[in-house]
Amino acid sequence: MLHLNQTTTTGKMALRQITKYDWPEVWKEFREGDMEAFQKIYNGFLEKLYAYGSKLTSNFAVVEDSIQELFLAIPIVNIK
Repeated sequence: MLHLNQTTTTGKMALRQITKYDWPEVWKEFREGDMEAFQKIYNGFLEKLYAYGSKLTSNFAVVEDSIQELFLAIPIVNIK
């Protein structure tokens, strides 16, 4: 999954391919309420979660619903 990652004028990372070195900053931004960081997390893990779920069941609706439930269960505080 490709993303653009440049530092914006606000000092936050824009989308790019996120490396293992970028994840601590993304999670920090998320904990501070940054919804763009939440989107980066979603995009960064969606493909892997879908592949994993597809190994557990061939019912793609169940896989999609499970991933949605997972992300809905993440508490979002301090939304900016």
